[in-house]
This record gives sequence, structure tokens and C-alpha cells, in this order.
Amino acid sequence: MAEKQMPVPRVYVIAFGAVGAAVLLGWVVAASRDQPEAWTPPVAPQRMVSRADVTPWPFTVDSGTLRCWTHSGVTFQPSGSTTEYGLNGSARTMGYSGPEAIWAVDPALPGSGLRLDLGGAIAIGNALC
Repeated sequence: MAEKQMPVPRVYVIAFGAVGAAVLLGWVVAASRDQPEAWTPPVAPQRMVSRADVTPWPFTVDSGTLRCWTHSGVTFQPSGSTTEYGLNGSARTMGYSGPEAIWAVDPALPGSGLRLDLGGAIAIGNALC
């Protein structure tokens, strides 16, 4: 003998439909808000420096901008360049590449491959923090 199925009360159909519509509407609204907003880079304290400011001048470029980022990350961006180099461990931890591409070799020790001290530039950068 086949069992007789009871009809679903209309109030349940309406309630489930309303809940489903509310969930769908919430999902659509949330999805429309997920659009990325224009990203504005943070502003770090900065200072233009040149050979006259740091002795010995440790770079192969004539001038640039020193910046101090979060956690004392000191960076140097050569004038006319879009590349920013990390001068200390904090900046490198933040993802900046080391300054090897613009870091001058010590002329007092030819052939040694040793580079000039970055300490003077880092000190100026740290003073910005």
C-alpha cells in the first residue's frame, strides 16, 4: 500500500522562500562591496640626500631620497628611479631588495669587493623615524 504524502503547508513554502530570497540578496550586496578601492601607499618621513650629506657617499648614484618606514625600515630611492632599496634588515624584511645594484665598492680596498659603509645613510634615515 502506498503511503499518502501530506501536502506542505503554504506558510512553510512562503517562509522558506523568504529566507532564501534574503540570503540571496545578502550575498549579492556583499559581493558588490568586494570591489577593491583605490590603493594609496602610506607616506613615510623622507629626506633628499646627496654626496654632500653623507661621508663617505656609499652609492654609485649622485642623490636620492631616504625614507623611514614602519619598524625603522630605512630605504633609499635614487633620484629619477622608481626602485627603492632596503638599507637595513628591517627594510629587507618588509620586502625591499638590498642596495647591491647601487652600492659603491670601497676605493681604498681595490679588488677586495668590499663595499662602502652604509652607516651614515642609515643614521640619517633612522633620524626620520
